[in-house]
Amino acid sequence: MAFMRETQRSLRLYFVIVGLWLGGAAAVAISEGLGNATIMAVGAIGVISGLAYLYCGVALPRLLATDPKPITIILTIGMIISVSASGLSYLMGQGSIVSPVIQVLITIYLLNNVTRLAKERAAAAGP
Repeated sequence: MAFMRETQRSLRLYFVIVGLWLGGAAAVAISEGLGNATIMAVGAIGVISGLAYLYCGVALPRLLATDPKPITIILTIGMIISVSASGLSYLMGQGSIVSPVIQVLITIYLLNNVTRLAKERAAAAGP
C-alpha cells in the first residue's frame, strides 16, 4: 500500500490540525460549561491533548531523529481517551461501536508510519 504512506510533512500537518481542533473545541466547551466540574475536567483533558498534539507537530523532525517514543505515547494516550469517550457514548445509547474501531485503526496506521519514518531517518543518518 504505497499510496497510504505518510510523509513527515503530512504527519506534521495532521498533528497541528488535530492539536488546534482538540484544543479549540475543548476551550469552547470550557467557556460554555463554566461552573460544571465535569465539563471543566473533560475540557482540561482536551486542552492538554491538543497541546500534546501541537507539540508533536512542531517537534516531529527532532523527535523522529532522536526518539519517537513521545509521539507513540501521545498517540496511544489519545487513542485511549477517544475510545473511552466513544465507548461511554455507545453504552449510553448515543454512539456507535464503529467509531472506536475506526479510532483504533487510525492510531495503528499513524503509529506504523511514525515508526517507519523514524527508521528511515535513522538509516539516512547512518551509523
